[in-house]
Amino acid sequence: MRCFIALEPEAAWLEALEAACASLRAKLSGWRWTRKEGRHLTLAFLGEIGEEGSAGVEAAREAVRAAAVFQAPEIRLDRLLALPSRRKPRVLALGADGNSDGVRVAAAIRTRVGAALADAARARGIANPDAEAGRPFLCHLSLARASAGPGRTGAPPFDAAAEFATMPVSAQAFARFQAVTLFRSVLGPGGARYEPLERAILAPPGAGREADAG
Repeated sequence: MRCFIALEPEAAWLEALEAACASLRAKLSGWRWTRKEGRHLTLAFLGEIGEEGSAGVEAAREAVRAAAVFQAPEIRLDRLLALPSRRKPRVLALGADGNSDGVRVAAAIRTRVGAALADAARARGIANPDAEAGRPFLCHLSLARASAGPGRTGAPPFDAAAEFATMPVSAQAFARFQAVTLFRSVLGPGGARYEPLERAILAPPGAGREADAG
């Protein structure tokens, strides 16, 4: 199975975001848009880790459960990003201020999940499946990916800051990321679908757990 671990936002915010993206869809007709229900903040990309019950899958499940000590981070995704660069973009994403409280909590969750995954893999005698272990955390939520032709040779045909400013306030509001989830990626004719395998529900802010779990 091809898997990853991610923070999941609340459904109501995803609905608002989907409606807010309508004008962008019209301007980026050559791009492939992510499914509304599949939008997330990636914490660990694992790749192929075996079938259900394998050491890799069980290590990933253990890493997800380690995140249950955290409060749900609330993050204002306040900018549009062209990644990896504006000159040759492959992904259009929402980004956030890396110094904000919510992003710091998300980064702490990523650190905890990464450490738990490495420990669980070592205990099972397998290599750490986290393909991005040790890389800096870039808080972003992917909206669309460029097709093989248009979109890969230049910047998206709009001013990102201006476009974001016109998005409804509901989409610019703080998004609460309510769960850490192990997903299985299943490829199909309409693109990838993400099936949850393990989920750790995070406590609402102020519910008694430490915001950054120390």
